[in-house]
Amino acid sequence: MNDELEARGWNAAKFAGVLGRTVEETSAIPEDRTATATEIADDIGEALGTGPELWLNLQDIYRDRYTGTDPTPVPA
Repeated sequence: MNDELEARGWNAAKFAGVLGRTVEETSAIPEDRTATATEIADDIGEALGTGPELWLNLQDIYRDRYTGTDPTPVPA
């Protein structure tokens, strides 16, 4: 996600403003300190022009790789 924000010229404060969330909330997302709930995934998808499924699936892949859980992808 950081690459996407950098490509858009957005910093953490700009991204938080676009999502209508605090900087603390948005900085926790790429650091995987918070679950990317469907509501947050919807907001990110809308802000970046993607669907929420992308962000939910990326989170599942990350968790599977680093925590050993078996995610169930969200259908596109």
